[in-house]
Amino acid sequence: MAHDEAAALLESLAINHPFIDGNKRVAFAAADVFLRINGWRLRRAPMQIHAEMIRMFESGNFDIARLEPWLRGFGNADGE
Repeated sequence: MAHDEAAALLESLAINHPFIDGNKRVAFAAADVFLRINGWRLRRAPMQIHAEMIRMFESGNFDIARLEPWLRGFGNADGE
């Protein structure tokens, strides 16, 4: 469930452009903090995450349906 909500947050902030600059960075930071608050950690190198996000964004695949399994693929509950 946390991955669904984090994916929705990530998509919403990145696509709706609430800020002048840094929308994708803020979107990812917010999703990461949300997952951490809910007991999850992302286990992938930050540069790899960034590259994958940009590829999804540029290819038009930046939506909840793709973001949720992507996040779930490298997110682990604390202690795992």
